[in-house]
Amino acid sequence: MGRKKMSEEERVIFKKEYHKKWRLNNKEAQNEKRRKKYIENREEILKENKKYRQENKEAISLKRKSYWKKNRESLLAKKKVYRESKKLPNGAHIVYCLPSMNPPYCGMTCRPELRMRRHRDDGNNTKGWFILQVCESEDVARSIESGYHDKGYGGKHIKKLKT
Repeated sequence: MGRKKMSEEERVIFKKEYHKKWRLNNKEAQNEKRRKKYIENREEILKENKKYRQENKEAISLKRKSYWKKNRESLLAKKKVYRESKKLPNGAHIVYCLPSMNPPYCGMTCRPELRMRRHRDDGNNTKGWFILQVCESEDVARSIESGYHDKGYGGKHIKKLKT
């Protein structure tokens, strides 16, 4: 009693299925191998990438520009959806504090992640920031923030209070 002979087509299908199962079962080990290899050769990989980008600067720029031109509307729509997803629900605003600044900074926003990124871009330390109050509207948040400024917290108003 021997094994059934497979046709070439059956053998190809069997190999594909076998390798697919093997990759799924060994995914973590393979990822760990790749990670170790990257860590060992990180400096060399970064140098090669930098060299490639320098040599192909114009081509990369043209490729990016053409992609942007071709997909402008969809990219802008995706950006808008992403920005809106980062907003607090129902027009809520928060009043927050950055205690690491001297004096502690008090501000308000409806998009905390973006606001903290902007603080970091300006060179401010945002570690340990916390929410002082959650408000249902911008006007309420601005008046509460103004109260904290009167108590000695740092910060400024760009827009005037609506009355």
